[in-house]
Amino acid sequence: MEGSESGEQFLHRKYKDLNTDPTVVSAANRHARRLGMEPPEKDDYGTRIKNYLDRLSEIVNPPKVAGEPDTEQERKRDRNLSMLKTALYNNFVIKPGNIPESYFDAIKRKHREEGYGDIEIPDDYRRELSETIIADQRNSLDNWVDYLVSDDAKYPNWLKYLAFRSVLRMGRYDKQRKTFTERTSGGGTVSPFPELNREALSIVLGDMEKKNLATKESQSSRLDLDFTSRFDISLEAKQKYMQSLDNGNFAQAYALAIEEFKPIAEELLQITQGEWVRYPRGSDHLPLVRSISNYGTGWCLRGEATAQRYLTRDKNDLFVYYSLDLNGKPTVPRVCNRKSQF
Repeated sequence: MEGSESGEQFLHRKYKDLNTDPTVVSAANRHARRLGMEPPEKDDYGTRIKNYLDRLSEIVNPPKVAGEPDTEQERKRDRNLSMLKTALYNNFVIKPGNIPESYFDAIKRKHREEGYGDIEIPDDYRRELSETIIADQRNSLDNWVDYLVSDDAKYPNWLKYLAFRSVLRMGRYDKQRKTFTERTSGGGTVSPFPELNREALSIVLGDMEKKNLATKESQSSRLDLDFTSRFDISLEAKQKYMQSLDNGNFAQAYALAIEEFKPIAEELLQITQGEWVRYPRGSDHLPLVRSISNYGTGWCLRGEATAQRYLTRDKNDLFVYYSLDLNGKPTVPRVCNRKSQF
């Protein structure tokens, strides 16, 4: 019987260059020396990758030193986390000069299509739009980092690495195609990083771990996988999901999970009775963001910086239609319209 595959073996198979990446080699060797061990050889990729993952874990969750106060451990953790985020911003968040002109052209076109005529976007407004894009990307990236390093994310290090490395390549969710777009290699993607759906993430990573730990002979029967056994999904979706597990394609599996885990339940979608709520221009954006954050609307307003820009900088009145929930309260966001000052 052919045995199961370790998480480190899986990562080596998926990312062929991981074992020889200079950053991985340096971190793995440093971790080994700290433990009083010889650095692993190149062909011992399992140990090298494990040491690297352990080193990353120590950075974001530094071990407590005997006699050291808890506040010192927290200080180290906050410092290391801040340094990690800064490095991620520098490498993966779009730079102002890389924002494509097509983004501003789309704003002009939308303005024209809504009957407000042709406009030019002044430099100061371009800067604010750029700052909004950058802020939303940073915030969406922070959501993943903060969760994956928290005690709530009870996943093996290799699964956390797989998820986060995948997220760094994922763009917006295309509701028509039911897939995530891929971020451009040149750093010109303007959309935030994917929304963190903890339930969908839990199901996907749990199933990936189950598949990885299962023996090859038991792969023919996967009825215990959470996604395919707990949810009434189509045969096509099931086949795509199984294929994504076989290929270790986190982006595809996560997209399928998000599509099936519609926060707005089907029974709620049948309810159309509700009421409009006005969010006046210049008002606090947080009540709006909080009211839609638990639902898969696909609206860009889930980004705090974007919502704030709509209400304050652009001086729009926003009108959201909330249908009734099962308790008869208007809490389910369905439609959003804006009234411009222009």
